[in-house]
Amino acid sequence: MSFNDLERGTYARGVGGATDEERVYKRSVQELSRKVFQINASVANIRQLVGQLGTQRDTSRLRQDIHTKMEDTRELVKHTSGELKALSSFQANDSKRRTRRLEQQKLTADFQKVLEQFQNIQRVSAEVTREFVDRARHAQAEHVEEHADEHAESTPLLQQQQQLQQSHRVELSVLDNEIEYNEALIIERESEINEIEQGI
Repeated sequence: MSFNDLERGTYARGVGGATDEERVYKRSVQELSRKVFQINASVANIRQLVGQLGTQRDTSRLRQDIHTKMEDTRELVKHTSGELKALSSFQANDSKRRTRRLEQQKLTADFQKVLEQFQNIQRVSAEVTREFVDRARHAQAEHVEEHADEHAESTPLLQQQQQLQQSHRVELSVLDNEIEYNEALIIERESEINEIEQGI
């Protein structure tokens, strides 16, 4: 094959009569299928981690893992979307055009389904985190009311209790900030996903 062949769009036939362009197309389809599967697996993993929010397993490490996995998945979604758009640029003769169109439609449908699942798990994560913070605030307020009278007379114990309460307030404030940040990310991601869906 020469550069002239490439420029004219004619490709050498390889083993089994397939052109280089056909092999590249098939590899692209396989790679996209793999990426859609990978996104789906990532969403399932995130769903499992989100299920642990608000339980005894809920830690800052868990929240960081969820955040990292969501960011990684978002990047994978972005790349996959671009590759899916590029797939439609492959030329095909009449006999292959219908087959390729069906392959692309299936990939697009699978990709959109996974995108919807990703959006849903992001919303669930934000809701669970918000509920957890609200419950923690309510529990802290009740605890303060119950023990305020008991510790009014013992100053060292009262100081220790106040420090503990301040520590809880700081933790809740951090969680509030995290919730606001996650909600902003969700809005941004939904906007990006809508752009991706429109591009497809």
